[in-house]
Amino acid sequence: MPANIPKALPFHKKLADFLQNEERELWEWFSGDAFTQGAFDEQRLYLLKNTYRLEREKHAALYEQAESVAHALHLSAPVTLYQMMDGQQRNAGLVFQPGQIHITFSGDMLTAFTGAEMQFALGHEMAHYIHQTSDKGRFQTADRLLDWICGENGASASYGHSFRLTRLYQEIYSDRIGYFCCNDVKAAISTLVRLSSGLSEVSVPAYLAQADEVLSQSQAEGSEGISHPETFIRALALADWASGDLNADDKLKSLVEGNPKLEALDVLSQAKLSKTTADFIAAFINRPWQNTETLEAHAQGYFYEFKLNSESQASELLMQSLKGALEALPKDMQEYFGFVLLDFVTVDPDLEDAPLIESLRFAKSVGLTESYDGLVAKELKFTKKQMASLRKAAEMKAS
Repeated sequence: MPANIPKALPFHKKLADFLQNEERELWEWFSGDAFTQGAFDEQRLYLLKNTYRLEREKHAALYEQAESVAHALHLSAPVTLYQMMDGQQRNAGLVFQPGQIHITFSGDMLTAFTGAEMQFALGHEMAHYIHQTSDKGRFQTADRLLDWICGENGASASYGHSFRLTRLYQEIYSDRIGYFCCNDVKAAISTLVRLSSGLSEVSVPAYLAQADEVLSQSQAEGSEGISHPETFIRALALADWASGDLNADDKLKSLVEGNPKLEALDVLSQAKLSKTTADFIAAFINRPWQNTETLEAHAQGYFYEFKLNSESQASELLMQSLKGALEALPKDMQEYFGFVLLDFVTVDPDLEDAPLIESLRFAKSVGLTESYDGLVAKELKFTKKQMASLRKAAEMKAS
């Protein structure tokens, strides 16, 4: 068990920082009390209409357990518990209200889960309250802003991917809090499996072995969930973190997001790709022999503030950074950079074959030889003999 209450995940901090900086006017609006109060009123009415409020006198033991969990999490807000009227599947949820903790149960949660498993479930739901109130409410503002943007016509898909990821990571964070509260990783994982399966009893070691099988065959596909990661991902992530692995957060990204995909980048990954692309272009064309108005104008089509620097080539540090970043990418992402490179090779016919020869040398220096050579041959319709001649010219230039 961790000595201290688990901290917010890096993803949520980075996302809130990004949105507050890039969407300043919307951020100010969504963080205002006037906007959020109406939503809170609606949620309060929803509770009254769709639940049975559990009385403290008749459910004293459950309330005592819930208040013990709140105390462990340093939460002073009063706790109220509810049973959903029409909830058939086992579940628990938080209906957020400022300064109040409202937890709902559905199905047979109240009879099927006791002891450490209920402790985990209560801690998990209170973690959502912590998320909403942490960092002066910035995480809540980020979630509400993304929710609104995703409902607008023409919204960038990257915002939708970000909204999905923030919810997936909230579940991972809440699982960690739940484990902190129950201090029993087997009970925590058992709760996750029993909630989704409906079983009365499960073998945690057997399920973790099954989850490992899934992971070994999924090839870093990541979660396909919309609001919750698959149970096997949550179980593996929690077991990994509970073991004290210092690299748990780094592994978590691969578990939840999988390999980056061009068609499914969130706003943070998109910003990172944009920065790498700018560095990539600068490293390739910031050379005196390529310093033409055509190339600079073309680069400004990618980044309007781009400026050529004819007095300096790409630094060794930048080249090493690019090489490490590009070699770690999956094939389709490497092909994207290959197309960017080919775009600059063909944009200025006055430079003749010089850019193409330089691009082959450059591709090798940043670890793109295999994907780029094939792309050049395919797109420019070069024969093997022609490619061999070009590679030889590139090697002579490098020497």
